[in-house]
Amino acid sequence: MQDRQLLVDAVEKKTDPIYLQSRSEIVDFYRDTYAGQKTDSKGRTTYEWKAKLAEALSGTSDRKSRAYKSASRQFQMDKRTGQERYLGKQTGASKERYQAVGKTLDPVGRKLKNGQITITMNGTVAGRKGAARQRSVTVTLKGPSAQAFVDNPTYDPLWDEYGVPEMGEDGAYEMQVYSVG
Repeated sequence: MQDRQLLVDAVEKKTDPIYLQSRSEIVDFYRDTYAGQKTDSKGRTTYEWKAKLAEALSGTSDRKSRAYKSASRQFQMDKRTGQERYLGKQTGASKERYQAVGKTLDPVGRKLKNGQITITMNGTVAGRKGAARQRSVTVTLKGPSAQAFVDNPTYDPLWDEYGVPEMGEDGAYEMQVYSVG
């Protein structure tokens, strides 16, 4: 029995999260997540993603507040350019607000330090005659396989790298994460 949560927690302690940062990434995320739209009695269409993003940028859900109205103005059409205001040039303050919103969302990945990660596991493994033996396994993943591992930590790539892919299949083991470096 392997506890995946122990592995996930250990990897999260040793890596930094990667968040959405750019305005276009965050707008795309909100468009995909909140795709609904409504038409009011005057025939005006409002998009749910714009309202949710305005709430996140302003820090309030009160649609009558000054901060919310200011944030929602970014999604109005600019008469000079003929496009929505948020598509124009981005100011430094606006960039900081979008980065702050990105940090409130779930991370999109983990940042690998030094291009590799080393995992040491200790535990008991059932021997051929049923006797349990203490084992210590150290595995170092490098490059793309290490990045794929920190983005989705599971035991299978560790056993594959260690050279015993069947270790994760039979269930006759008890390995726990000891350290991640």
